[in-house]
Amino acid sequence: VLTDPDDTISTVTITPTSSDTDILTVAISGTDTNRSLVLTPVTNAFGTVTVTLVADDGDGTTTNEFEVEITSVNDA
Repeated sequence: VLTDPDDTISTVTITPTSSDTDILTVAISGTDTNRSLVLTPVTNAFGTVTVTLVADDGDGTTTNEFEVEITSVNDA
């Protein structure tokens, strides 16, 4: 949930990053309060990735991190 008691929510930017884009890419879609985090695993890649989200309202930033584990799949 994205909230900002001091500013209009549309002024807040969110920057997502993946610690390993060879395993997982990340993006933000949508605007204002209708934003989604899109996680896309790379084909045939697996491992643990740290996703970092930085929210910036122009007055300050806040950062959140979490780990995502992509497991291998037997394609045979």
